Amino acid sequence: MEQFLIINDDDNVPVGTFRLREVDDSYKIERMGILSKYRFKGFGKMALEEIKLYAKKAKKSTIFLDSIYDVRDFYTNSGFVQTGNVYDKVGIPHVKMCLEIM
Repeated sequence: MEQFLIINDDDNVPVGTFRLREVDDSYKIERMGILSKYRFKGFGKMALEEIKLYAKKAKKSTIFLDSIYDVRDFYTNSGFVQTGNVYDKVGIPHVKMCLEIM
């Protein structure tokens, strides 16, 4: 498992984090979050683009994650596809999202 910190280049301040877990020939994104003050400013989208490049360099075939149901469109807008039905995780509706990269 690898941990990543998302930094705002303008003032060198940490604004978010995520981790990648290697699962066979895929990466699973876990615990992705952006501080509320920095949301809707492109940091999440930028992080996903970097994850895609990172996965391609590592020759991974897919990236997947468990998305909170209410934010699934964020991942859909970056090319992820919902796979499966809505399920409960820690009392919150989630869906599995997947992106084929190779």
